[in-house]
Amino acid sequence: MTTHPRFFHPSLRGLAKAVASVLICVPFVAAAQDPLVRVNLPEAVLTGETDPVFDTTLTETALDGSTVEALSPVNNYNMLRAIPGVTGGLGNKDRFGGPVAIRGGIAWGIVEAVDSYPAIDVVPVAAEDGGYTANLSSIIPSIALTRLSVETGALGVAYGQATGGVIRSQIKRGDASTPYSTVQAEYNTVGEGVVMAETSGGSGSWDYYGAVQTVQADYGDNYATQTRPLEDLKLYSGLAKIGYRPSNAGRFELLAIGGIEDHSYYTHNETGRTDYHTEKENAFVGLRYDHATGAGLRWDAGATLNDFHENRINENTTLSVRNRPQRAVKLFANVSDTYEPSETWRWETIHGVEFTDDYFSDITGEEQRFDFGETSLYTRHNLSWKKRVSVNFGLRGARIDNAFRTIDELAHHVGIAVNVPGVGRIHASHFSGYRLNKAFYLWWGGGNNIRRDPAVGLDPTESETWELGWQRNFTILSGAGNIRITYFETTESNLQNFGNNGTGTPFYDKGEAQGVEAWMEWSPRPQLNLFAGYAHLGNRRIDSTNPNAANLDLRFTPIPEDTASIGLTWQLAERWQWTASGTYDSGAQREFYDQGAREVEEFASFVRFDTALSWQATERWTLFARIENLLNEKDLGYTAVRQESDGSATRNNAVQEDPGVLFAFGGRHRF
Repeated sequence: MTTHPRFFHPSLRGLAKAVASVLICVPFVAAAQDPLVRVNLPEAVLTGETDPVFDTTLTETALDGSTVEALSPVNNYNMLRAIPGVTGGLGNKDRFGGPVAIRGGIAWGIVEAVDSYPAIDVVPVAAEDGGYTANLSSIIPSIALTRLSVETGALGVAYGQATGGVIRSQIKRGDASTPYSTVQAEYNTVGEGVVMAETSGGSGSWDYYGAVQTVQADYGDNYATQTRPLEDLKLYSGLAKIGYRPSNAGRFELLAIGGIEDHSYYTHNETGRTDYHTEKENAFVGLRYDHATGAGLRWDAGATLNDFHENRINENTTLSVRNRPQRAVKLFANVSDTYEPSETWRWETIHGVEFTDDYFSDITGEEQRFDFGETSLYTRHNLSWKKRVSVNFGLRGARIDNAFRTIDELAHHVGIAVNVPGVGRIHASHFSGYRLNKAFYLWWGGGNNIRRDPAVGLDPTESETWELGWQRNFTILSGAGNIRITYFETTESNLQNFGNNGTGTPFYDKGEAQGVEAWMEWSPRPQLNLFAGYAHLGNRRIDSTNPNAANLDLRFTPIPEDTASIGLTWQLAERWQWTASGTYDSGAQREFYDQGAREVEEFASFVRFDTALSWQATERWTLFARIENLLNEKDLGYTAVRQESDGSATRNNAVQEDPGVLFAFGGRHRF
């Protein structure tokens, strides 16, 4: 059975027509809604970043872009280990790897977002053969970030397809009043050279921002201890954000991000050495128009395109062994308004519609392609009283084409937050999410199992979460700060079970995840900013439609039970700045039954500490040094000890090792 083609593929005629319609219609609508007395509205209003009271029952944790740039100039997601609840898989703990789960989420993969554009659900690719992941974590130059955040709560309503959380990258925007350009370069002791540059400015109604980067690496024998030793890597990427204001109340924007990564590695097996070459190409394009009035009404409309292609080649045979292109097109529109019937009451609303068309394919041998689609509408509301009590509620209805049939999903969110004098803000919420695990179509029998009669495709994973949180601002030693503690419980169902019953009807699992997260930020003095985080997480499989499932009531995935982080940015003197971050991972457990007896494989714990020091030699020149993995931890929890049912223990060799401590030196010029 073959999947049916959709009107967006193979060409982009649909996107072109939709974009043309937006460009034609928006100026007329903008003119019709422009206020008679025009005012320069703040960018936060224009882009829909409304009063934070709107999301008082949600949780967001953010890192400043300058911190990410100082400690992790290429793989931005490397810094997300500092955020509670963000964990990497067993093969994603070195400097290349990124997070694979948020809040113990069991559905595979993560969901990303850029600025205020809708969430991106292109299937991510782990760096399982080494190298950077070539997704947004590496193709967005860190020099371009203003902040990197993880957002949780109201997942299905606010973001559409998402479970666990959403990673959002906020990109700088040009300003005609303060043009500037920056160039910086560094070299590190594992053989990487990194060059980044940015430019920002504008003229009249125009603004622009652009950034580029390249990584050129010759690793030598630095990764010789890995099962897939890297030999070299080349990464080229860049972005451009161009804005135009036809009026003070409206703005067009074009955002383009693109990158290419090549790297070589080899493996040893019984037949000898095999060399591989991996190419990854990624592109994101967003076009939007935002319009706001002084009365609180705002709306936006636009389109996004995401294109990703991974191709792994066996250099001994010159044949591709994994060639997987994928593409996603999204159209979106939103409208929001604020009503203040009295001085004590405030009602905020936002409504939106999204249409997504995408495909995921494997053309390594015989082409396997699956086309997916989703149309969804959502509405979110916040009713607040004296900014002391806030009630959030929302719904999203979605019609999903899972490549074989149409499935309807309904996501909800309801929550309440109360500001208690002397105690802080307490919130409670209940929300649901959904996610179509598109990668499993190819992974389950190479795409063949999913096509067997009755060929119904996979049901979307569904999640329900209860959350209870407390947050309070404080002042200690004349320094302001805030602290929050959040407890959550999540149930996920329709999780793909890879048991092959030979009928084409998939098996599904059900799992639970729960945890406690704590996050604190504090500035004891204006020159010193501190943060610290902690998370206790767990998950387990509680049910399965697979009658042969022998792992019920055991851990679902081997994630660390406890993680902790600390970090600081300190202006030591007028020209000196110190940035540091440390993380602790308690290790993980893999549980399973072997001939009816429970056995456990224990992965070791580890501590990782990174630090950077910069010196502003002149107004234009800055020199810096950076150290990754200062404690020289090479086994980042890869080695495992298996406790056998007879009481004996078996030690497994590490599947890979980090090269250990890394020193980097570089400079920056601003002009």
